[in-house]
Amino acid sequence: MTDEMDEIWALYADDGAQALDAMETTLAELEENASEDTKGQIGALFRAVHTFKGNSRVLGLANVERVAHLAEDLIGLVRDEGVPFSEEILDLLIRTGDTLRGMLEETADTRADVDPSPSEGLKADLQTLIDQLTGKEPEVATPEMVATQDDPSQEPIVEQS
Repeated sequence: MTDEMDEIWALYADDGAQALDAMETTLAELEENASEDTKGQIGALFRAVHTFKGNSRVLGLANVERVAHLAEDLIGLVRDEGVPFSEEILDLLIRTGDTLRGMLEETADTRADVDPSPSEGLKADLQTLIDQLTGKEPEVATPEMVATQDDPSQEPIVEQS
């Protein structure tokens, strides 16, 4: 079983690095060619993040998956909803790519999920931008909501009056 798990983690690290390389390359292309038709590049960016998210989910890396999921949602707004690709989106996705790269390295080394605390600000920034772009009122995050977002197995605590 150990050999099989070693192989699974090695594949995760390799596939993850390839997906993040594709993300970085595509973001660099988008930065250089912001005025051109970006539909194909946005599709490639979405696929790279989607792949990374899915691989993280398979290994139970909920905190890594959450960051990738938010990035995927943001890219999806550009790809599917016609939201213009902006400098703000680019900067936030570059920051996300850097964070995901660090998470990949840590999870590949430890074979465990990352501490959610260092990425709280990034997740909040991604969610805030998504909410702004969709016209949704931002939620005020309670500690219970944050715990639930970072660990999907946790149910929010609802106080009865």
